[in-house]
Amino acid sequence: MFITEVTDPHEKPLKASDIADYALRLMKESGEATKAVVDFTTRKLLGEISQDNLMLLKDTNVAVMQLLNRKTTNVLPDMHILDVAGIMNREKLSQVYVTDQDELFIGTVNNATVFKAISNLMNPEEEGAVIMVQVPARDYQLSDLIRILELEGVKIFGVGAQRILSDSDYPAFRISIKLNNTDTSRVVHVLNRYGYVILSDTQKEENDNELHDRADELMRYLSI
Repeated sequence: MFITEVTDPHEKPLKASDIADYALRLMKESGEATKAVVDFTTRKLLGEISQDNLMLLKDTNVAVMQLLNRKTTNVLPDMHILDVAGIMNREKLSQVYVTDQDELFIGTVNNATVFKAISNLMNPEEEGAVIMVQVPARDYQLSDLIRILELEGVKIFGVGAQRILSDSDYPAFRISIKLNNTDTSRVVHVLNRYGYVILSDTQKEENDNELHDRADELMRYLSI
């Protein structure tokens, strides 16, 4: 997924001549901590202003151009959503600006939008179970895991891999896989046979919850 797919094309940045008081009201209404300032003639991104700085002003009847922070974090429109998420996480940013090679402004993307887009990569709305397996980094071959699953006749809706330090302090990968069916018993049995460690199985968790619910119902019935 490219970052432009979640960029709002209708967003209106500030122009250099906008007054600080207007910018502050606009940012409070939208909940933005920072806002882009753009040259409306060339569409070039000039910089940004922050709501915190505006609130410190004694006189808000000044143009935002005088308060500009020219150091902004820009991303290109063809960057993948995961690369943008990495930048935002490392730099602890609430939003980034999407610009082309000439720094012409395209739009703004905030971290909530990025998080939602990443979650959609796993197709959470599709019916199916999620299993999570762990393998040592030295044995990690995603192609092998996918091949095993596909030989069992299941389709994969999404895959996520997380590098961790295991209990033995050796690196390992946790792999979350969204499948197209809810019955994972056969898949789990096969993965166990190949030596994969199953950390989580939503079907098993759902079955356990059902058993608890039924046990509660039985206890209520016996107490009548």
